[in-house]
Amino acid sequence: MDGLIIKDIREKLCLTQEELARMIGVHTRTVQNWEAETKIPSSKHQILQSLLPSMDENTSTDDIRQRIKKVLADIDLPVASFCNDVGLPQATVNRQLNGGGKVSVETIKVFLQKFPNISAEWLLRGIGNECCGIPDEQPKCGNPNTQTMTDSAIVKENEMLKKSIEEKNEEIRFLRSLIQRNAD
Repeated sequence: MDGLIIKDIREKLCLTQEELARMIGVHTRTVQNWEAETKIPSSKHQILQSLLPSMDENTSTDDIRQRIKKVLADIDLPVASFCNDVGLPQATVNRQLNGGGKVSVETIKVFLQKFPNISAEWLLRGIGNECCGIPDEQPKCGNPNTQTMTDSAIVKENEMLKKSIEEKNEEIRFLRSLIQRNAD
């Protein structure tokens, strides 16, 4: 995986470097470095690859539609007010939210910009928590200690780290046996 792929993933998800960094639990500068072709740690490959299917045909626009409606209902914001706030045509958004068409990338992008506390991964894939961890911005998101990475990403990284530790322990055992043989 290289920087061009990272940038492509980020752009397909309509995310800024900062938003992607927050989503996978790294600093913004790290994403900038990756896009500038610095080495991407293998522990992050799987997390980044898990984002790839986010915008493919397997993503249900119905699910995205329902999540947008849920957020608007939770904060008691009518579609008309949302459209007025963000400058989108109300007729277009109503059609998208009522099943008359796919939810456009532009609508998703504007929605995520309007509600920066909403996790893009949750909105697009239904994975993780609705809130992506901006404490004090909107108390509806719950726990102010919300983790910046989704639970599934943490589990994946944890598994990869355990595997890496097992491999290193195996190397250590092998080297110790070589040392022991040479000592005898």
